Amino acid sequence: MCALIKPGGYLALEELDARVYSEHQETPEEVKSFYDRIYDWVASKDETYDVGSELQPYVSKLGMFMDVTVKVLVVPLSPGWDGPVEVGALGNTMKQSLLKVSTMLAKVVPGLTEESVAKFKLVIEEPEHELRLRVYFLAAHKNYKLSQIQNTEVIQRRALLPIRVVRRLFGALLPSHWTGRGLTGAASWFISLLRWR
Repeated sequence: MCALIKPGGYLALEELDARVYSEHQETPEEVKSFYDRIYDWVASKDETYDVGSELQPYVSKLGMFMDVTVKVLVVPLSPGWDGPVEVGALGNTMKQSLLKVSTMLAKVVPGLTEESVAKFKLVIEEPEHELRLRVYFLAAHKNYKLSQIQNTEVIQRRALLPIRVVRRLFGALLPSHWTGRGLTGAASWFISLLRWR
């Protein structure tokens, strides 16, 4: 991705830290146990499950970007959210995805049983726990002084995306495209892009 961005261009990334936590109280044991098993399994493969919080130090360490900034969005998973509607809708979408994937995880993660997954699913639906997830949005400006040689080499290769997809991507970046749509509009657009032929 860095090679595809010309000097002066921008990099935008969105990632999350997977561990769910309770905002104003101790995180329920059913949730902690669920994630402890997953994190141990991922660590055994020499990987990390928390990517969002690592974005800024990783991109900064590359030495190719200026003004590396991150904004963190706290997304609700428990019912009873009284904040912005779009953020609540995003949280509900993430929760439904998590509930579906948790059943699959019970089949592959050592020590994670169907019983522990069932308990996790019950707790995540209880409003009093105020369970949340952190989503990180990074923006960075590629240094103007960097050589354009590597970018020229990349551009001369075959296009990575069909031209119609590229046009749609850039068209969606125009401010007028998002007026009044919010996060829900953004999510719908990205889903439509994935389905588009």
